[in-house]
Amino acid sequence: MRMLNLQSADFSAVYNTPNHEFLRRGIIQRQNNSGDLVAPAAQAKLRRFARRWERLSGKRLGPAAKETDSQAEVSLVEQAYHRLIGSFLFAVENAKRLVFEFLPMPWLRTYRLFKNWMFSRDLQPDRVSVKEQFQHHSITIFASFLLWAAIVWLDHLTGPEFTFGPLYLIPCATLALVVNRGWASVAAASTAIAITVLRFGEIRALGQLNLTMEIALAWNLCMRFVFFEVFVLLLDRIRVELIARNNAATIPPPANLEKA
Repeated sequence: MRMLNLQSADFSAVYNTPNHEFLRRGIIQRQNNSGDLVAPAAQAKLRRFARRWERLSGKRLGPAAKETDSQAEVSLVEQAYHRLIGSFLFAVENAKRLVFEFLPMPWLRTYRLFKNWMFSRDLQPDRVSVKEQFQHHSITIFASFLLWAAIVWLDHLTGPEFTFGPLYLIPCATLALVVNRGWASVAAASTAIAITVLRFGEIRALGQLNLTMEIALAWNLCMRFVFFEVFVLLLDRIRVELIARNNAATIPPPANLEKA
C-alpha cells in the first residue's frame, strides 16, 4: 500500500520541537530551505578542522576550497577547548550507559518521567529579553533582593548560633514563582556565596582557617547552590504549569462546540 499522507503516521519517536514542525504537518512534501543550513561561524570552524585534517593526513577532504577562504587552521586554544568538551561529553555518555545497564527498570522509568515533566518544551512560555523581564517585574526583583540583603545582614549580626536557611528560600521562591528561574538562579547563587563568605569570616576570626577548612568551604558552597537550585527548578516548573493551565482556561471553545 502506498502512503499518500502522514495523518496516521506514528510520531512518538519525533520530538515536539521547532525543527520537526514541517514533518508534523502530516503532509509528504519536500522542504525548501532558504539560505545556509549551517551557520557561517560553524562553516568556518569546520573548514579550519578540515585543513588541519588535510595537512596531517595528506589527503583532501571534500572539494577544493575557494580562493577567498582563509587558510588558517584551528588554533591550539580551540583544539584544547573542543578536546576538553568532547572528553566531558564522552564521560557523561559512558556514565549514562553504565546507569542504563545496571539500574533497576523502575528507577529508569521514574527518571524518564521526571525528566519529561521537568524539561518538557510543550509548556515553556515564550522567551523574553532580560530588559523586558526587568521592566515587567522590577518591583518583585527589587523587593526580593532587598529581602535577601536584609536576611544576609541578620545572619551576619547573629553569627553562626542562629540559622536562617528557610528564610533564604523566600527570595528564591518569589523570583521562581513570579519571574522565572533565571532570576531565581541568580538569587540561589548569591545566597550560596553569601553564606560561604559569612562562614569564611567567622572561621578566620577564630583562627581556624587552614587547607582542610578551605576545602570544606568550597564543598559547602557547591552543595548549598545545588540545594537552592533544585528548589528553584521545581518551583519554576510549577509556575510554568500554572501559566499553561491559566492560558488553557481562558481560551474560548471552538464554534462547533458552542453550537452543540
